[in-house]
Amino acid sequence: AFEAGADYCTVLGCTDLLTIEGCLKAAEKAGRRLFVDMITVEDMDARVRQLEAIGVTHIAAHTGTDRQAAGGTPLEDLCILKAAAKKSVISVAGGIRPETVETYLAAGADVVIVGGGICHADDPAAAARAIWDKLQGE
Repeated sequence: AFEAGADYCTVLGCTDLLTIEGCLKAAEKAGRRLFVDMITVEDMDARVRQLEAIGVTHIAAHTGTDRQAAGGTPLEDLCILKAAAKKSVISVAGGIRPETVETYLAAGADVVIVGGGICHADDPAAAARAIWDKLQGE
């Protein structure tokens, strides 16, 4: 089911390829795009090739909060995805804050997704402004 106004839907990259193909068809039928979230995918290089072969064009590097708490970031995964993808838009999510967003832009992220970096900031409005300014090159 797609919410009114949503441009994207998401499926986990570790999901069976037949399911991802079904999600892709459903998204296209609804006039939406499908993002494949690569959280917990082990062989990202091989999976990107499989995903692009079935028509996926939007792939996300994503580090969960438990991995972030242990010091992990999505930077390495972003770099792997950027090197492997031949035709996909690559997004990044997981622990991105105003002071780190430029690192992800420099690594080639096409889309930067920020959640906790705004919601958990002492001043969420200021954090959102700071991220926006950096995305705009200011």
